[in-house]
Amino acid sequence: GVDRTELYLSQAREAAEREGVQVELVLDDMRTFVREGAFDLAICMFNSLGYCDSYEEDLGVLRNMRRSLRPGGKCLIEAVGREIFAMKFRRIGAAVELPDGTLSVQSVRIHADWTRLTNRWTLVKEASVRRFEFHHNLYSGSALRGAMLEAGFAEVDLFGSLEGIPYDDLAMQLVALGYA
Repeated sequence: GVDRTELYLSQAREAAEREGVQVELVLDDMRTFVREGAFDLAICMFNSLGYCDSYEEDLGVLRNMRRSLRPGGKCLIEAVGREIFAMKFRRIGAAVELPDGTLSVQSVRIHADWTRLTNRWTLVKEASVRRFEFHHNLYSGSALRGAMLEAGFAEVDLFGSLEGIPYDDLAMQLVALGYA
């Protein structure tokens, strides 16, 4: 596993120990991490690809993933597809109370060209207010396939879930499977 956040790696270590599995966890950034031809499978889940600041950075991540695969290897990308987001998007925010009593308010703004979104979180606990804002790139199925092909994948299949349903109007998420 590769992450640039030590806390996430620590949590992964604890989970691996609980499950009795051995894993290698690397403190690094997906924009720079490459291990030439080392892996049969590369996985990028939870919209992680889209957190980069630009398409060029996302493309660099895809190239690094491709370079790190052995011949015949596969790359799985899981994301919220632009088409799915457009079908479900509403301009209302969500507010939930967390177990510790913190009120979490989330709002989303779509940029005019539908290639990016801004997510704003406000956390309120007693007299304390913390605000966070982050941006995320949105990809249509065809745009993600195009980026993966540009990064060097020989072929890319799209699915509407991790269970392999078609990427159509019933899709729940965008799943791309690239072949080295």
